[in-house]
Amino acid sequence: MGIEKDLSRIKQNLKGVRFNELERIILRGGYKRVNISGSHYVYKKGSKILTVVKSHGRHKHCHWLDVKDVIKILEED
Repeated sequence: MGIEKDLSRIKQNLKGVRFNELERIILRGGYKRVNISGSHYVYKKGSKILTVVKSHGRHKHCHWLDVKDVIKILEED
């Protein structure tokens, strides 16, 4: 499945995206994980830096604003 298909699928339900799925899309977009600090994961591609908070506690899905930011950044590339 291409990154475009993945992005269109998660656009339909921003609140139902799990961290593993979001991370897979970020890595397929050419970003590399450069740092993990607690629940904050930092990815970098060239001069662009992307930070995503991994869900923790009783939450199963990523925050919808993080998902929206990832979609926006990946579509710009």
